[in-house]
Amino acid sequence: MRRRLRDVFTRLLKDQCGNVFILFAATSVPLLLAMGGAVDFARYARYKAELANAVDAAALALARQGQEYTEAQATTFVQNYVASLMAGVDDQFTVESFDVDKTSNGYIVKADGSMDAMFLPLGFFVKNGSGMMSLDLDIIAEVVHSSNQVELALVFDNTGSMNWSGGSNPCGSGSSRMAGLKCAATILVEDLMDEMNDTGDPQLKVALVPFEGSVNVGVDTSNPPYWIDWSDEARAHYNGINFDLHDIDNDGDDERVGHKWLYDKLGISWAGCVEMRAEPYDVLDTVPDTASPDTLFVPMFWPDEPDSSSAWNNYIDDRYGRRRGPSWEDAQSDVDKYDESSPSRIDWHSGRKDTTYPYTYGPNRGCPRPITPLTSTESTVLTAINAMQAQGATGTFIPVGLAWGWHVLSPTEPFTEGLGPSDEDYSRTVKAIVLLTDGENSPSISVTNWRNRNDGTYSAYNYPATEADNSVGGNTYYRRLQNVNVNSDPSESRAVTNLNNKTLTLCTNAKSAGIRLYTITFGNLSSTTETLMSNCASVDSSGDPLYFSAPNSNELENIFHTIGEDLSEIHLAM
Repeated sequence: MRRRLRDVFTRLLKDQCGNVFILFAATSVPLLLAMGGAVDFARYARYKAELANAVDAAALALARQGQEYTEAQATTFVQNYVASLMAGVDDQFTVESFDVDKTSNGYIVKADGSMDAMFLPLGFFVKNGSGMMSLDLDIIAEVVHSSNQVELALVFDNTGSMNWSGGSNPCGSGSSRMAGLKCAATILVEDLMDEMNDTGDPQLKVALVPFEGSVNVGVDTSNPPYWIDWSDEARAHYNGINFDLHDIDNDGDDERVGHKWLYDKLGISWAGCVEMRAEPYDVLDTVPDTASPDTLFVPMFWPDEPDSSSAWNNYIDDRYGRRRGPSWEDAQSDVDKYDESSPSRIDWHSGRKDTTYPYTYGPNRGCPRPITPLTSTESTVLTAINAMQAQGATGTFIPVGLAWGWHVLSPTEPFTEGLGPSDEDYSRTVKAIVLLTDGENSPSISVTNWRNRNDGTYSAYNYPATEADNSVGGNTYYRRLQNVNVNSDPSESRAVTNLNNKTLTLCTNAKSAGIRLYTITFGNLSSTTETLMSNCASVDSSGDPLYFSAPNSNELENIFHTIGEDLSEIHLAM
């Protein structure tokens, strides 16, 4: 076409037939050059952007392969990757060469291309002008394989509804929601750790936090750390609140018993689950301090409930106590039945004991699998994921899991595996939580159900209508999940609202601490819970919440893949 245009204009310039045409030709060539040149430059900008995007994508994909490639292999990989993305582009646009240089922790990718011009060659016909036959496109992309470190906490619902059907999953491991969660989480961990930890310098650490009504902190329960209120006498507000005062040391003074004293009297080991701290520490990551007892964590102790085959947790015959009447409250709060009981005298309900997981009856009832602290060892995380089980001992308490997801990422006690400001790599460390629930906050209050004489199941928030501050000599009585005076009737809707508010406050506080929060609802949940989880999530660069709804296990695997891609892009900084 350029040759034809040149020939036509050459003939016209030699033609002496009309002066008008000469004037027209003299003005039309610059005009056509200006208009056509704009078209060429617009084409150039578009092709250059397409090539730049393709090279960037190829560089990221190359970095995900690790650094095992030679430069020649890396060049071939990039060439093929770009070709697949640029297929079908105008044949007047060509990529002439690729060059990949390997650096100490990544690659520098260069691409040289050109675009044939359609109108700029007309510059040959302008006096003292020169035409441009083509425009060069030079693209350079640098990708660092180990730019950002990632600390990821997987906070997963382990309540009984996770045994409900979630459909098939890519692993073919069953149809329950728990099977689907294990499959999707395993794929996520394998993919991310293969990408980030195969370079000799692990860049990803993962923690697992199974939760239902409580969280198992996984400490040595025979010798708990200082941040556990492991004492015979209660110090924190909630410790021993369900029980009568007792003369622990036979000095004539009654004290409020600690949960250690109760476990020791029963001859049963504490499994590792803890109550939530007193307000406001339940929604903060405040470092535990023995000088401030309410910053410590109290071991959970589910009280023996009144004798009945339909009670939630009846594991001691009340006749071993001294206060068998006149009310069930007297029998439940009686400390003497623990003091005078031994494992051989405990009613274990047809031989079911709570000395090992899963804890069906006894003071450890409903305690899930322990937390797996941050680790770069893939097998440790996968083993913990595979060991999760769905239990139906309590309702769903989302803030319990979320609080401990935050704690495991923190550099301070109760867990210290996370990097902090004093660490050299802290500034390039991404901390993230994936929070998944298949249910809404549910304290299960029912004041008319005989099984629920405590107005709900015991959890990390104690009983939902238990007085939260009942210190000896004090005069404040406050229902913890009710926000009302002790004499007011408990309300499930009020407790749910308070749990939702605590969830949102924890989300806000964790995000303010720099944590990237992904939230997932699994199954069909209420619009209230979906809105709560959406509001809890962080937002992406477009301002959209990192919230996902998974109606089934197959969709959950797709969501985990999306989250993995997002974390990969954050990890691989351009």
